Amino acid sequence: MKEYNSSDLLALVSIDPDDPECRKAFEEVHRRYKKYIWNLSYKSACSIDFNNPYHVAMVISQNTYMKIYEKAGYFEQRSDDCERDCRLWISGIVKNITRQYLYENNKHKNHLVFMEILPDIECQLNDTNDIIPLSVEKKVFDKALKMLSDKERGVLLSWYNFYTEGKVQNIDKEIKESLAKQFNVKVDSLKKIKQRAYKKLMTEIEKHI
Repeated sequence: MKEYNSSDLLALVSIDPDDPECRKAFEEVHRRYKKYIWNLSYKSACSIDFNNPYHVAMVISQNTYMKIYEKAGYFEQRSDDCERDCRLWISGIVKNITRQYLYENNKHKNHLVFMEILPDIECQLNDTNDIIPLSVEKKVFDKALKMLSDKERGVLLSWYNFYTEGKVQNIDKEIKESLAKQFNVKVDSLKKIKQRAYKKLMTEIEKHI
């Protein structure tokens, strides 16, 4: 299966879920993208519930695999870069699964879960999933984030986690309502809090650059 590209593997997965060859194809997809999916899932989990990110990331990643298995036949290669297209497709699935988790979480919980500041992590992943040192700019950014209140920091990071690529203001109404409940504020206040937090963040960053 290693000789197949990801597009061919997904096409094979979609033929017959009960066929041993199709299952092997899915196992190869899992092998190739498990690190990528986990990092996306963990990042998403931290943005909506940092008090319990590992558990949330497990839920998101497992549901992502189920959705990939279910929707494998819908993948379309849109460019000459099959791997890039596949990663984009998977990232879209992770984002949708995260939204669903946020909705369901807010339906059933009676308490608020405020996101806390991300811990100091001395490394991050680049586009090829290789570990690279954090840049000075990233360290300055993390330090500036710590200057915000828990609510400002949570709203700001969650806002940018759910925006539509290229359109920062374009966040679904249901997501705004869920985030408002998550942070115990009115929907109309979300944007104001985000703008205030962003202004504070940039002011603090400029002090160190």
